[in-house]
Amino acid sequence: MQVQLSLINIADSQLKLLVSFITVCSIEINSKQTQMPPSDASTASTEPSTGLVPTQLDFWNENGYLVIPDALDKATVSSLLSETHSMLSNLDLQDHPMTKFSTGQNGRAHVGDDYFLTSGDKIRFFFEEDAFSPSGTLQKPKERAINKIGHYLHELSPSFKVVTRNERNMSIAKSLGFRDPRCLQSMVICKQPEIGGAVPSHQDSTF
Repeated sequence: MQVQLSLINIADSQLKLLVSFITVCSIEINSKQTQMPPSDASTASTEPSTGLVPTQLDFWNENGYLVIPDALDKATVSSLLSETHSMLSNLDLQDHPMTKFSTGQNGRAHVGDDYFLTSGDKIRFFFEEDAFSPSGTLQKPKERAINKIGHYLHELSPSFKVVTRNERNMSIAKSLGFRDPRCLQSMVICKQPEIGGAVPSHQDSTF
């Protein structure tokens, strides 16, 4: 089961990043055990480390989503942006298969090559569909051509790990009734200028 709590935009003057949060970072929360009913809202505290407060739980139960304002402070945002810029700058294209990320719209096949399918325990880079010319030449600088970076940032990147694997996120998950929450994947989704298509409404489990 996937639980998405918020969508937060992190931007600077050179690159816009849309980071999809499950709690605070781009992760999915799952439980191998039977899911328990949501905790009694009256037990929630106003302290971040104790999970969601009653009004947040009420909103979640009524609407099925929850936005957490100011989930990341400015120093943390700067650290994540710096880490992302560094990863993009240091990307070596020599052995990259030039995998393009596609959601399978307009007759295009959904991305499913080995580079993508074996990325669960690695940090890998996936290009925008329109990043290449018909002859296969990269038309943009690599930093402006990547669609997303994934999917093991929460373990292999210190900056992303600290905002993912922490007591606050654990408390939020447990306040929703999860006994054994797990971080399954994490990613940075880059919103590049001039290229990139719209992603329609979809359910990940259908792919």
